[in-house]
Amino acid sequence: MAGALRISAFFLLVLATLFAGGFGW
Repeated sequence: MAGALRISAFFLLVLATLFAGGFGW
């Protein structure tokens, strides 16, 4: 379960980075 939680957290982090990068344009 901890592994899935870590993967989901990492996915959210990447998603937030892409989201912020898009608005950075």
